[in-house]
Amino acid sequence: MSFFDDVDEPRTEARPPRRPSPSGRRPPPIDPQTLMIRRAVAAGVAVVAVILLVVIVKGCVDSQAKDALKTYDRNVARIAKASDDEVKTPLFNLLSHTSGKQPQDVNTQINQYKVAADNHIKQAEGINVPDEVVEAQRDFLLALELRRDAVARIAGQIQTAMSRTGAASGAVSKIAGQNQAFLASAVVFSQQAQPLIVSALDKKGIAVGGTGEPLPQMGSVPDLGWLRPDFVGAALTATSTSNSSSNSGPIKPGTHGHALISTAVGATTLQAGSPARIPASPPPVFKVTIQNQGENDETNVKVEVRVSGSGSPITATRTIPKTTAGQQSSVNVELPKPPPRGTVVTVRVSVAPVRGEKTTTNNSQSYQVLFTG
Repeated sequence: MSFFDDVDEPRTEARPPRRPSPSGRRPPPIDPQTLMIRRAVAAGVAVVAVILLVVIVKGCVDSQAKDALKTYDRNVARIAKASDDEVKTPLFNLLSHTSGKQPQDVNTQINQYKVAADNHIKQAEGINVPDEVVEAQRDFLLALELRRDAVARIAGQIQTAMSRTGAASGAVSKIAGQNQAFLASAVVFSQQAQPLIVSALDKKGIAVGGTGEPLPQMGSVPDLGWLRPDFVGAALTATSTSNSSSNSGPIKPGTHGHALISTAVGATTLQAGSPARIPASPPPVFKVTIQNQGENDETNVKVEVRVSGSGSPITATRTIPKTTAGQQSSVNVELPKPPPRGTVVTVRVSVAPVRGEKTTTNNSQSYQVLFTG
């Protein structure tokens, strides 16, 4: 055995042979220009994704902003209408029909309107107000507060105004002054709050009126005569005017009474037996002309317009403070809300009989009217 035969040779591990590439060669390296293009494409995709995300988020935000404005507009329209229906209209209807009522009962009823007015303010304070209409909200609340305060002060004067005491005249004047708050509330709303709301909606591309979102509205006094003490005094049958009332004391000698002469809406004069077409909105104003056919002047002559035949009847009444024997007088009677459309209804116009009136067959007339949209 050789010396070298005893020396262990180093072991080598067997390695698996490398698998040649399909082509038998290594893939060529990516050149820098191709790499830059790929990176640019990837960056572009990322930018587009970010832009799409921003557009989607902005669209959601814009949609939420539009929905908030629409909701605010609808809430204002609802509360303003409730203020008209539950405070303004019933208040002036009540003041037009105090004859025969106890002053305490009238006071109680007016205080109920004040409670309703308080509730409308609370509702308005509780609605969500987008930033675009913060100023409009302040004006809206001011209009509601003007009404609430006026109703409270009228309630405080009504019993004295309906009395036959010397203090009645002063109380009537104060009520006439408070009635101006209803005119002021309508001006504040129509000239300040409403335009701001419409402008905010318009900037968001939201249509208002017609088939769009509701146009909020607040009505004014039904007749500017309510701002005058003599008109208020006549309506309340108070001793606030120099004319003695024909509703008390002995009936004066001679004939008494009125006749209905004509009823017109705008340029349309209603004719019995001939249906008339009249726009339903805004609520129509009926010009009623009567004639004092007696030998005595009369005071506190009540004229009523009643619409019936579709849904609940609509009634409006106005008082003519004084009519002169042999002369004609006219009064504008506005319906408290738009009448039903698209169907023929009956409009009955009547003049309340006065004391001593014996012939009443000519005091009223019924007309057929189709109110259109």
